[in-house]
This record gives sequence, C-alpha cells and structure tokens, in this order.
Amino acid sequence: MEDWQGKTAVVTGAAGGIGEAIASQAVARGMNVVLADLDTAGLSSVESGLLKHAASVLSVPTNVGELAEVEALADAAYSRFGSVDLVFNNAGTMTPGSLLKLPYQDVRRMIDTNLYGTLHGMKVFMPRMLADGAGHVVNTSSLNGLLAYPAMGVYNGTKAAIISISETVYHELRARQSPLGISVVCPGAVKKEQVAGMVGGGSKSAADKISKFREATGISAAEVADCIFSGLAENKFWIFTHHNFHDALAVRVDAMIGETEPIFELPI
Repeated sequence: MEDWQGKTAVVTGAAGGIGEAIASQAVARGMNVVLADLDTAGLSSVESGLLKHAASVLSVPTNVGELAEVEALADAAYSRFGSVDLVFNNAGTMTPGSLLKLPYQDVRRMIDTNLYGTLHGMKVFMPRMLADGAGHVVNTSSLNGLLAYPAMGVYNGTKAAIISISETVYHELRARQSPLGISVVCPGAVKKEQVAGMVGGGSKSAADKISKFREATGISAAEVADCIFSGLAENKFWIFTHHNFHDALAVRVDAMIGETEPIFELPI
C-alpha cells in the first residue's frame, strides 16, 4: 500500500507519542486523519497542529476500552469521510509493577485499553472495510509482547495477546484471499515518551529503570512512525523499529523448545 493521497486513516492514542507521530506522517502523505484519544486537551492540541498544514482532520474523544465509543468513532469517521482505509489500533497504557502488587484498577486499565481497545477497533472497523473491499489494520504491540520483561507482566500479556490475535487474523484473511491487510508493530524503546498510565500503585523503581533504558536505547516517535509507513509500503505483517532483540528472543524460544526453565535477557 503506497498511494495514500486522499485516503483516510483512523489513529487511536493520537494525543501524543507514537499516535501523534503516525497522524503527522499520514497528513504529510495527503491523508485525511481521524484522531481518537481519552485525553481531550492533548487531542485538541494535536488537531490544531495538523490543521496548520491544511489537513482534513477530525477529532473524536474516545475510550477505546468501551465498545460503544469505538462504534461511535467509526460512525463519525465514515460520516465525515465516507470510507476508512487505514486503522491504527495504537492506544495503550503501561503501569509497571508486579501483578501481585498492582492495584486491580491498574491491571484492568491496561487490559481494557491495550487488549480490548485493539479488539474493539478490529471488530468495529474490519467488517466495514471488508464490505468496501480494501483497507489495512495496524495493531501496535511491543517488544514486550515477545520478551517477558520482569515487573511488567500485565503489560507484557496484553501485548503478547495482540501479537497472537493479529497473526491469527492474518492467516484467516489469507485463507479467504481477502483484500484486507493487517500488520503488527512491535516498537522497542521510544525516547522522551512519558510512561503512560503511571498512576495508582505502579512501581516507581520499575518506571525509573524503564526511563533509563529508553534514553539508552530509544528512538523518537517520529522514527517509529517512519518505520511503520515504510513497512506498510512493503506490505509487511511484522514491523519492527529495533532489531536488537533477536538474541534475547532466541534465548527465550530455545528455552521453550528445550523445555528448560524460562530465561530472560535484556536486549541491548
């Protein structure tokens, strides 16, 4: 998929970070953009910035964890632009900490936003896109979905589920020779991106370690968006922003195959 001009992209989690960068890249390619986020102030700020480029932009405050709100998002997008060509299920939140210590509301928020948010986006938009006979869905996972980072079990689990579901749907679409495409993005560390969802009972020590790791190995949100659109131009399913994880993943998979104790290595 390379001809973006005049097409429409829906981006969840668009009030900052990777979502904002994706929206900016879409506008630069001549696309209409529908912005969705819980952060209404951030959403308004991003919209104002994009409108300076004479972009066609629609903002829809959305809690992706609520199916009805994602349905309303889709209705608004189709009503304004008539069709949707790209859906970025990008909204996500992270609260580091052990499952045994995290308050339930932190656990539930990650599951609702990361996992249910992605499922809702797929369930709501994909049938309409299939009916139109074209389109592409991009689900944001993480390297955390491939590696069992300590003190991040719930977040890791939601991101692993996104990978599994996306890969399964890919096979199902291929089996029916569907024109609809799907990709999964697994970003590594992103510099200067605030650890989302750091409220309640999150672990400060874990958050500090994440911040240091991001500064040491991270890239910018704009670079992540570049990787995503480059991957889409090549019709890739797997889109990686970092390639320093291969050895760590191999160690984990070898332990599985060998039925030995789990091993975690930090990708550096």
